[in-house]
Amino acid sequence: MRDGTPVAIPYHNYDSNCLIVWGSADAGWVSNKLKGQQFVPLLDTMGRAMVSAWIVDYKDTVIKPYKELVLNFHVVPPEHQGRPPKVPAGHTITQLQLFEDKKAYPYIYKLWLDKELPIKYGRELLGCDKYLDTSMQISFKGLNASVEFHHVQGELNTPTPGPIMSGNVKLDWTPPRLGGTGLWSLVRAYGVRRVLGMTFGAKASWHVVNPPGIIDRPDSVGYNPVWDFWFQSKPTFTNAPTSNNFKYGGEMAEMGFKEHIYQHDSHLQAVLLPPWTFAKVEGGNI
Repeated sequence: MRDGTPVAIPYHNYDSNCLIVWGSADAGWVSNKLKGQQFVPLLDTMGRAMVSAWIVDYKDTVIKPYKELVLNFHVVPPEHQGRPPKVPAGHTITQLQLFEDKKAYPYIYKLWLDKELPIKYGRELLGCDKYLDTSMQISFKGLNASVEFHHVQGELNTPTPGPIMSGNVKLDWTPPRLGGTGLWSLVRAYGVRRVLGMTFGAKASWHVVNPPGIIDRPDSVGYNPVWDFWFQSKPTFTNAPTSNNFKYGGEMAEMGFKEHIYQHDSHLQAVLLPPWTFAKVEGGNI
C-alpha cells in the first residue's frame, strides 16, 4: 500500500455472510451519475434501472474481518449499447445470467465500511469509491438480518451525511432445489440448468466496473477500471414484499430504490483480481 502496509494480491474472501438486495431505481437518476462515461443503465421492461445493495459481513479475508455495504448500478457495456438487453419486469435476477455471460456489468458506485485498511486496499488497488462509516451495523441472527448504514462527510456527489439504509428482514432458509419462495422466479429468469447447478454451489466470474478518478494511477479520471470477480456461492432466495422492508435515506431515497428479491449466502467466497483493462471515459469528468 502507499503507506507501506504489506497486503496480499489478489484479494481473497475466504468466508463471508452476504445478503444481496436486488432492486431497481429511477433510470434518469442513475444515468446522471454515469454522465460522461461509456456505460448506460441496464433497464427492465418498465424502464427502471437495475441496481443492488450488497450487505457483507466478512469473516475471513486477506485483510482481516470487516463489514461493508456495496451500492451497485448494473450497466450495459459499450459494445451492447446499440441493442441493449432488457430485464423482464419482476424477474430481477435475470441479471445473474447477464453478468455471467458478460452482457452486463455491476458498476460499483459507492461502498461504506467499518475499517480503514480495506478502504485503502479498495481505493488504491481496485478503484472502489470507499468510505468509513464507523457507526454502521450488520447483524445476521438465524434467518434475520438487521442493518444500519450512513452517508459520511467527503463523499463524491456530496450527499448530506445521515442515514442511507436501515431495518431488518426475515429470510427464507430453503435452497433452490427444495422450493424456496424465490424458486420459480429464479427458474424463469435464470434457467433450470443454472438453478440446479446452484444446489451444488454456483461458481462463476463477472466483469466489474469502477468509477473513474479513484484508483491510484496517473490520469485515472479518464477511464473506468475493469476487473474480474470470481465467486463460489450456495444462495437462497426470498421474494421481497410489495413495499420495502428496509428504510432508505440519502441517495438511495433519491433514486427511488425498490426491493425485488433477497439473495443470501452465509458462506460466500470470492477472489477479486487486479484491473485488467481500463474503459475510456468520453467526458473525462466525474
